Amino acid sequence: MTLWEKIRDGILDVSSKTGEFIKSGAEKTAETATYTSKLTQLTWEKRGIQNKIEDQFLKLGELLHKLHRENRLDDLKNEAKSGFENLASLEMNLAEIDSAKEILASEHNIGQKEEKTAQKLAENLEASGGTMQKVIIKDTSSIVGKKLREIRLPKEALIVNVMRGEEMIIPDGNTILQAKDAVTLLGKTEDVERAVKSFSA
Repeated sequence: MTLWEKIRDGILDVSSKTGEFIKSGAEKTAETATYTSKLTQLTWEKRGIQNKIEDQFLKLGELLHKLHRENRLDDLKNEAKSGFENLASLEMNLAEIDSAKEILASEHNIGQKEEKTAQKLAENLEASGGTMQKVIIKDTSSIVGKKLREIRLPKEALIVNVMRGEEMIIPDGNTILQAKDAVTLLGKTEDVERAVKSFSA
């Protein structure tokens, strides 16, 4: 079992242990697993934005210090304004992700345990040089109408879920991909990026 399969199974494992499994059976488990993977994706996106904010703060600080030392006050003001506008935009993106996570949690009974697991899964992805990306399948893609088992994915790329309009699908080998499906992949960064290119070609 690869690391990526362990991470995917971690997503599925969280849902199988919720009270909803006992109440509603396997169908609810599949639904919860899909929402848990969505939560993991949002957590991953949030970590990426937080890293960008840290990088921007460092770069902006270095630039402003340099301009100040060179007594380029007009440039300093312009760069400061532009830099803080970019940071404000990233902070808004963070707020949007937090809002989406709150809605997801309230609508689908996702609690602190799932939140912690999503955080851990995102940390594992980051530490192992992995990524999680979503791609929309184009009408012209060669994979439209094919079953997943007929599609050759790069070795360390896995499909976590498929969004078809408002319907969320945990795919198996018999899942037939359609144009405009939103497919979430996770795995080694290079392999996921290769899969994303082939899915969107």
